Amino acid sequence: MLDFNPFAALSASIPFAVMKGYVLVMIVLVAAGTLFDIVHKGSAKYFFTSWRKPKAAREVGGGELVSIAAKTVVVDVLASGEFCNMKRRIAHLITMYGFVLHFVATVVMIFDPAADSAWAHLWWIGGLMILVGGYWFWFF
Repeated sequence: MLDFNPFAALSASIPFAVMKGYVLVMIVLVAAGTLFDIVHKGSAKYFFTSWRKPKAAREVGGGELVSIAAKTVVVDVLASGEFCNMKRRIAHLITMYGFVLHFVATVVMIFDPAADSAWAHLWWIGGLMILVGGYWFWFF
């Protein structure tokens, strides 16, 4: 059960072209919705206004800039460093990485129906991670 492409079975009633179109439309709509939200809330105006203001009293070199960017990516993006509560951070990370895994596996299995069974396993694991992270957040 866990090693077959669920979208291959779905293709008996819905063609792969429709599934591919649906995925592409969803990606475009998410991007458009995000841009609309940024414009609607004025986040972009705030970001560009604060970006133009000089904040540092000294010039930041290229190596230091790369170091700051790498630290920001590792701590704030990959490890969700903004959460102080460790249980909440773990729940968020499990859910986030489960969603990314589930999404990537979905796209691969829809755009390559002959994808091997490893993608089907990753699809199920991603879905289970989403459930575990969500339940962890709500019940613990």
